[in-house]
Amino acid sequence: MEAPLKKGRYLLPILITAAAITAAGLWFHQNFFRILPLYVSLFVMILSAQVNRYAFLLGGLNSILYAAVYFAYGLYGMAAYALLVSFPIQIVSFLRWKKHAYRSSVELKKLTGKQRVLAVAGFTGIWVLLYLILKQAGAAYVLLDNTVTLFGICISFLQMFAFLEYTYLMIPSGLATLALSIRMLPEHPEQIAYLIYSIYSLICVTVQLVNARKLYRLQQGGTKEDPHASNL
Repeated sequence: MEAPLKKGRYLLPILITAAAITAAGLWFHQNFFRILPLYVSLFVMILSAQVNRYAFLLGGLNSILYAAVYFAYGLYGMAAYALLVSFPIQIVSFLRWKKHAYRSSVELKKLTGKQRVLAVAGFTGIWVLLYLILKQAGAAYVLLDNTVTLFGICISFLQMFAFLEYTYLMIPSGLATLALSIRMLPEHPEQIAYLIYSIYSLICVTVQLVNARKLYRLQQGGTKEDPHASNL
């Protein structure tokens, strides 16, 4: 598995998105601290798009920065998730993927039918419970905050155990995050920096889905195709 950041084609989308985020931050006099995690995330998402385990190491450290930013916006669910769930799980995920390494990635597997049913039932039940908790806590944008938070939790656990299905959830999660950024714009116009990143992230997770499926087929002996042939 090649090191994705060594390939010149990945530099262009990073530079374009970073420039757009910087321009938005300057235009709205955005506090640099609030957009700092976005710059780190540009590299995290490139690594994630290549199903590279080092995305967890960098992403876990970046979760601490995100927690502070989310708390400042009143997104308590996402703040708690970033600090108490995302940070430790990403570090553990990196260690687990390293233990079951396949090149710079991991040996992927799939959920059974029974596991999928249990996962859907659990998601629904926890969504209702978390919604009530966040509403009681007075969190802003409760519906989207709750949805993005729970998607993140599910994806984190599926990633930790290297279940291929995590990549399928990345798409609706990315769309929900994009919707949240749009919803916040009227009250927080400086949030356009996060909107720009959300679009970039959605592109990356789409590439990640394609690459993960190719990698899984390769591991199952179904193809000799390079799982990192997709372009951003």
